[in-house]
Amino acid sequence: MIGCDDTINGFINLDLIPYVDVMLTSLTKMFSGASDVTGGSVIVSPASHYCDALQSALQARYERPIAFPLDVQTLEHNSQHVRWRAQRCNANALTVAHMLYGHPLIKRLNYPRYDESLPVYRSLMRGRKQGLRQSGDPVEAGYGPLISAVFYDAAVAQRFYDLLNLPKGSSFGTNFTIAVPFILLVHYYNRHQVAVHSLPEHIIRISVGLEDVEDIKTAI
Repeated sequence: MIGCDDTINGFINLDLIPYVDVMLTSLTKMFSGASDVTGGSVIVSPASHYCDALQSALQARYERPIAFPLDVQTLEHNSQHVRWRAQRCNANALTVAHMLYGHPLIKRLNYPRYDESLPVYRSLMRGRKQGLRQSGDPVEAGYGPLISAVFYDAAVAQRFYDLLNLPKGSSFGTNFTIAVPFILLVHYYNRHQVAVHSLPEHIIRISVGLEDVEDIKTAI
């Protein structure tokens, strides 16, 4: 059975359901955007060999329902413009990534547009039949809001983060741009061990929001 968390994709950019059995998504992130409600979704692929078993399991109630009406109402309200928000974040993030890519202080930029798997990513994008821009980038779908910058020097990364004139926090897909030193957040107590798995501690993750892109670039 193949399960996929497409929270970063956020329903808009990639069409992954034909390739998985079940799709899991945090509705707290791009789907909501406002960071004022939490929730999640489970989507079972009708083409999955496990479809009936999964649907039966999901119908069984092991605990009382905990989707509070006001939470559902807030999620519905926040999600009304999710496509527009996702596309604007896509465009802003692409502009910011262009600015950061190749910077002499940055060793690697983790962003689909500059990854070796780009041909595979593009083959899974939604809206492929709607044509391409002159740059070769798809019109409707994009590369998501997340950019991770891996610095050569940990001290430079720390200085950059300290001076970064943006909100700091662990979420992403928010309407506002937000940054976090992700490895320090998740692996603080074993941060010196994760480097052997190609996860240096001096990674700064930026989730690009809806602000004017020139303001975001200035803040960075």
